[in-house]
Amino acid sequence: MAPRTRSAGFHPAGPQHEAFTQWSKDRGVEINKVSPARIPGRGLGMIARRRIEAGEELMNVPASALLTEKSIPESFRKRHGDITVHGLLASFLAFGGTDVQPYAPWQATWPSFADFQACMPLLWPDILRNRFDSGRRDVEKRPSVLPPAIDADHRLELSTDGLGTSPGLLLKQERNFKRDWSIVGRVVPDACKDTFLYYWLVVNTRTFYYELPGLNGKRPKEDRMVMCPFVDYFNHADQGCDVAFDENGYTVTADKNYDAGQEIYVSYGSHSNDFLLVECEIMSFLSSIQDGVLRPVQDGFILDKNKWDYLPLDDLLLPGILRQRHRRDKLEREGYLGNYILTAEGVCHRTEVAIRTLTLNNHDWQRYVEGLSVSKEACDEPRTNTIIETNILSVYHEAVQKTLKALDEIDNESVKLQKETLTRRWLQIEVTVERARRGFRRF
Repeated sequence: MAPRTRSAGFHPAGPQHEAFTQWSKDRGVEINKVSPARIPGRGLGMIARRRIEAGEELMNVPASALLTEKSIPESFRKRHGDITVHGLLASFLAFGGTDVQPYAPWQATWPSFADFQACMPLLWPDILRNRFDSGRRDVEKRPSVLPPAIDADHRLELSTDGLGTSPGLLLKQERNFKRDWSIVGRVVPDACKDTFLYYWLVVNTRTFYYELPGLNGKRPKEDRMVMCPFVDYFNHADQGCDVAFDENGYTVTADKNYDAGQEIYVSYGSHSNDFLLVECEIMSFLSSIQDGVLRPVQDGFILDKNKWDYLPLDDLLLPGILRQRHRRDKLEREGYLGNYILTAEGVCHRTEVAIRTLTLNNHDWQRYVEGLSVSKEACDEPRTNTIIETNILSVYHEAVQKTLKALDEIDNESVKLQKETLTRRWLQIEVTVERARRGFRRF
């Protein structure tokens, strides 16, 4: 074992993580120049123990060390029928009995249920998940405090009516859990729902995409997942080390040079901060002792810098578009119906195309879609700019102000951490809107 070092403000991860490191090595995991460490104010992460050069392989996890659906006894798998891989892995970890015991050193490094309750919106109390209505006519109903991409109710509130709205990220996650629990609760005698939910969240935050030989055609792409020991120590960034897989397992390769003591990241993909908040955020309640007091700290999410961050616009634009069937039909025909977004750089090209259905005649709109020139007069620039300012930027700006006020009025110490997370996210949304407004490219 390499000598233990304490680098630039980082501290050893702890005995359970040292035991898990040895457990991983015993199963063939090759670990080169990196180790988990406690990072003050942020929780666990992976740091460089020595100088690392770009292109060096940092980790190799053989396929035999992965926890996959094939790792689960066949009799257990068959009982669950056509359940998702996500649900099957969670059920196995929760109710697999002695077959799960070999994974105990790995389980000892996972967050507790209390950690998840503090940091994942799925488990947040109603005061944060629902609108508050006192029932008094003289008191204004408080808006939802969850961001529009997360909360379906907030998305409906942003739009002028219910047309064209879609469920938010949180509702989709709830539906996925209910789907899996409907099977597990039926096939596992005396199954505890909370126990299954805990392991469902463990799997949700710790799986990686993987294509198992012989099973690719049997599972949809979003359900081709495995649990990969040790790689789950890496925190996420919008750019990081290269993570690759093949039939032999996983490798992690340095994307650049790293100095000893520097934290090393991987990228889980092009995900917005709202997605990361719902699907990935965890906290480690045992990772930060400040002034002799044990304090919860954030473990990598949400990102202060995220080049993939965006705000959804479908619920602002689709209701108006869908009122006119001919607009909807031509957008659908050309492949431009829905998936409209706003970034700090402004509205996306799909949004521009959709707005043009409101300002251009059919002939000029078709030319615009095909990349051909359209006269300035035909474009009706003032109207186009007004739509973007009035229907998008101003609506989001007003939502930010109302929500920040609503968050400030929640006087409940038990949700202090969640309030801080949501306030941080809404301030990010405000910055995105204002940057988009400053860089607004007027047509």
